Amino acid sequence: MRGSTITIDNRRRKWKRRSKLSVVSRLRREYFVGLLGYCLEPNNMILIYQFATKGSLHDTLHG
Repeated sequence: MRGSTITIDNRRRKWKRRSKLSVVSRLRREYFVGLLGYCLEPNNMILIYQFATKGSLHDTLHG
């Protein structure tokens, strides 16, 4: 029973991750950088965004 619970949890996590990625990829505003690509391999979960020419949010708020 434990193995099937872990499998269901993993599927739920993958589904949540993909759902969030779907939302993020559709954001189109002048103050958002665009999502260029992603990698969802188990050990390489990476989001690739456009370069922020005005610096990071942290730099803008605290710079």
